[in-house]
Amino acid sequence: MLGWCILLSIAKYIVERFIIGVKDCKSIDCVLIKLTSALQDIRSYTQTTTTFSISTIIHEFLHDPEVMKILSGLAHEKEYIKMKINSDPRFSPLRLYSELIISSIEVAENSVKPLKVFTADSRAP
Repeated sequence: MLGWCILLSIAKYIVERFIIGVKDCKSIDCVLIKLTSALQDIRSYTQTTTTFSISTIIHEFLHDPEVMKILSGLAHEKEYIKMKINSDPRFSPLRLYSELIISSIEVAENSVKPLKVFTADSRAP
């Protein structure tokens, strides 16, 4: 029980930082940069504890109601997001979790109204 509370506290802290960071984002690239930072934070926390897997905490993070509102704003550009994660070196930390990220975007698309819709960046990686 205590372990689950710690997991929720970590996820909530990372969610809050992510929400603040994404607040001024207009592009998908900006959101992916903030998402990369959040996942790196999760990895840092899980290196100090073996109670929960990185995937479990990432899943909790991605399915937070506030994060889902942001992810739903990415839903119209899933193919672009897949391409960016797989080809842009800035997003290489996301590659291990790309299926989980895309799956979460699809869930968000069907269940949550977006806070805003983010645009694809037309610059090359």
